[in-house]
Amino acid sequence: MREQAPAPPLGGRFVVDLTTDSWWWSDGLYRLLGYQADGVTPGADRLLAHTDRAARAWWADAFARWRGGEVAVLGTVAMQDRQGRSFEAVVAGGVQDAPVGATGVVVDGWVLRTPDLGADALVVEERIAAEVRTRETIDEAKGIVAAALGTDPGTGFDLLREAATRRAVPVRVLAQHIVRKAPSVEVASLEEWLRDLMEMAARGDAGQRHPDAADEPAASPQ
Repeated sequence: MREQAPAPPLGGRFVVDLTTDSWWWSDGLYRLLGYQADGVTPGADRLLAHTDRAARAWWADAFARWRGGEVAVLGTVAMQDRQGRSFEAVVAGGVQDAPVGATGVVVDGWVLRTPDLGADALVVEERIAAEVRTRETIDEAKGIVAAALGTDPGTGFDLLREAATRRAVPVRVLAQHIVRKAPSVEVASLEEWLRDLMEMAARGDAGQRHPDAADEPAASPQ
């Protein structure tokens, strides 16, 4: 039996107070960039060092927009890990509601590696590779929903699953739609666009099929 190659790290979460430049990274974000957990000091400079030169302006623009009061920022950024392996990442971040009296701008976000498109890159059977990609896509969609709607990842997945159930499509189909379409949605419209997907039942659209699932039979969520 052939040994399975480990799935590439998916990514992780960051929290930053832009007023004090205080950062926190999850273990997954350290692993994505090729480090042991808490192996380096997290920060903007470290993220820029792992971002392609041509894409570094994206971070500067995102920080400026968060400081300027824009709640949700989403984009695709070309990055590389400590070993120089390149990958594309979906970055989604949202400004947290500040406690009464607080003056800082705190951003809660995700850096999530996009799924590999070719199963040949993984030394696994096609079925296993498909499961890996599906899991990554759902996790990406969950992170996007959580960041854009200002909630936690667990609630983001609950909203994703509920919307899929009410629209009678698999969770993976809805997740694929979000991951594919969200980066092209205007930032000012992102929250409304996601809420439109998440809250179909409240608008009397329960059971409506997903727009990207027209060529698939309706199925129970998986």
